[in-house]
Amino acid sequence: KQRWARINDLVCKFAGCYNTALREQRSGQNDNDVMKAALDIFNSDQNIKFNLEHAWRELRHDVKWCSTYLEKDKDKRKTTDTPVAEPEDRPIG
Repeated sequence: KQRWARINDLVCKFAGCYNTALREQRSGQNDNDVMKAALDIFNSDQNIKFNLEHAWRELRHDVKWCSTYLEKDKDKRKTTDTPVAEPEDRPIG
């Protein structure tokens, strides 16, 4: 259980770094370039080298992990649901 918590935490952080690198992907960059950029981002943010690439590759398309990761991501975002007022009927006359 302790190992899973550590792996899950680091893999979630790396997934965020990978998504950032993917959004910043320029024309002509391939998957290896994006991975290198993600590793650089992770290293600069966490001050450690990401050594769980094998776990991330296994988990990134796993349905259970993706839903957990997306739920955490949704919790971080603030949603502003403003109710839309319905138009009132005009009085006769």
